[in-house]
Amino acid sequence: MSSSYQYSRLESPEHVRLIHVSPGTMGTTITCEIHRACLPDSPVYEALLYIWDLDERAGQPAEYYCILCGEFQTPIPPNLFSTLQHLRKDAEDLVPCVDAVCIN
Repeated sequence: MSSSYQYSRLESPEHVRLIHVSPGTMGTTITCEIHRACLPDSPVYEALLYIWDLDERAGQPAEYYCILCGEFQTPIPPNLFSTLQHLRKDAEDLVPCVDAVCIN
């Protein structure tokens, strides 16, 4: 398993990356795949906005959790990890656009 995701170039400014978070239950590993989508094609996704690195802003060292994006480990902040744990579904993919994962 490689240690970090390598972003490929987007085709145009109309393209975005979305993650497809695999179904799962609380406490199990979060796995996902990163897909590219063209905004004029009206992809269905959820925008996930949040504040990250709160610990660093408070002068504390940042703590990160890892999720699996394909074969790559991707570090994410604790509040995003907790949000994905709570939002992911039991039987279908969750498809959010998350800046910490989708933007290089």
